[in-house]
Amino acid sequence: MPTRIHNAILILCFLAGYKGKYAASLNLIRKNLKLSYEYLEQIVPSLKKAGLVKSYRGSAGGYRLAKKAETISFLDVISALEGDMRVANCVAGGRCKIEKKCPSKRIHIKLQNELQESLNKIKISSF
Repeated sequence: MPTRIHNAILILCFLAGYKGKYAASLNLIRKNLKLSYEYLEQIVPSLKKAGLVKSYRGSAGGYRLAKKAETISFLDVISALEGDMRVANCVAGGRCKIEKKCPSKRIHIKLQNELQESLNKIKISSF
């Protein structure tokens, strides 16, 4: 698993368990997860853009989950950081030189469907 995805999962799991009165600041997340502030500034905006976290401004500002942990899947996290997950171009509308006679296209389609289904079943609340 890429480090960015691993750390995004850490951040989301931290926020899922965070019960503070105010939103969790990047500094609080940094201290608890032992990640650099600069690194958090790279990951958290992608999570926000994907609608997985909300940001709050001001002296009590910081981050909270935008959805319930039970609804955020591992696939959501991968998509937020890496874009659409594809095992091969042909399964996501891409083109291939041997697409019409490809001996492995059916396997790639099955693998794509199985992976997406499995990753969608794994929720942040289960970590």
